[in-house]
Amino acid sequence: FGAMGLVAGAYLLSAALTQVMGGQISPLVVGPITISAAIHLGVNPQAIAVVTAIAGSISYITPLSHPVNILMIAPANYKFSDFVRSGWILTIICFIALMLAVPLFWQL
Repeated sequence: FGAMGLVAGAYLLSAALTQVMGGQISPLVVGPITISAAIHLGVNPQAIAVVTAIAGSISYITPLSHPVNILMIAPANYKFSDFVRSGWILTIICFIALMLAVPLFWQL
């Protein structure tokens, strides 16, 4: 799928890992893999690194993805399902926006 397939894969892998290990750690795990794939495909590795980092920050499906969510879950009386219900929609919207923005900024 070329460069945009790599962008989508980097986003999806980083977003999936963010749900279980946190947004600060998943780009550190996924980054070397996606940067290596970008170099192998001849795609701008900086663009893929930025996508990987952004994906770790804009994935909201579980409260585990961000420390602030964990801090607010008890005082606000949220349930795990509240994050899933609203978070998957927000994550898809961010994915679409990122897929539209990447070709504009990095001409992939």
